[in-house]
Amino acid sequence: MIRAGDDIVTVSEIEGHSDIKMTMIYCHSDGQSKREAVEKVSRIYFQPPKVADAPAAAAQPDHQTEGMVS
Repeated sequence: MIRAGDDIVTVSEIEGHSDIKMTMIYCHSDGQSKREAVEKVSRIYFQPPKVADAPAAAAQPDHQTEGMVS
């Protein structure tokens, strides 16, 4: 049930466990679940910063001053 998305408190109540520790005994983590959790956290906290669009003039090199020594 937990892998299907139900929270552990709800599962504990449905199973009739008086203590959530009993429910946790039956909970097992696998490699796939851990990878999915890490990917989810990465998408939330490690998104690349958004770059504002630069004006067209700033993006183009200034060909008139190329090669000139100041």
